[in-house]
Amino acid sequence: MRLLIRSFVLVLAALPLAALALLALSVQDRPLVSGVPQPAAHDIARAKGMFRSQDPRRGGRSGLRTLLVDEQDLSLVANYAASQLGQGAAIVAMHGGVATLQASVAAPANPFGRYLNVVAEFREAQAMPTLDRLSIGSLPVPRPVAERLLRVALRRLAAIDIDELSAMLQSVRF
Repeated sequence: MRLLIRSFVLVLAALPLAALALLALSVQDRPLVSGVPQPAAHDIARAKGMFRSQDPRRGGRSGLRTLLVDEQDLSLVANYAASQLGQGAAIVAMHGGVATLQASVAAPANPFGRYLNVVAEFREAQAMPTLDRLSIGSLPVPRPVAERLLRVALRRLAAIDIDELSAMLQSVRF
C-alpha cells in the first residue's frame, strides 16, 4: 500500500515538471518566420472574396467546382491568420504533394522564450490532406494530438469543422 501511495505522490510531483519541460521545448528565442510583409487590405479582401465566392451555402449553385489557390495566396491567408493571433507571421510552401506551413507567433511572457514556432506538413490524400508532421518549437507532436489540435484551431480561428469541410471536398492537390 505504501508503494502505491509513494508512486501516486511521485506522479503528482512529476506532472508540473513535465509541463514545464513541454513549455521549455515549445517556445524559442527567435522566430522561425520573420521579415514577411503584413498583407495589404486589398490582398485580404481579394482572398476573402475568392473563398466567399466558392462557399457552397451561397449563390444557389450546385455541382462540382474547382478552386485554384496558389502558394502565394495560401501564404497570404496563413500570414493574415498569424498576424491576427498577435505579432505573427507565416508562410506556406508546396512541393511534390506536400504543403508545409511555417508560422511564428509572439508567446506570452515566460522565462523560456519569446516565440511559438510551428511547422506543419500536410500530404495529399483522398479528399482531405493528412497532417503528416507537426512540431511546436523543438517539440514533435504525436499525430493523434496534432490532429486534435488542428480541429480545435480551425474551429476557433475560422469557424471551420473539419468533418463538414471533408464532406464537401472531393480532392485537394498540392
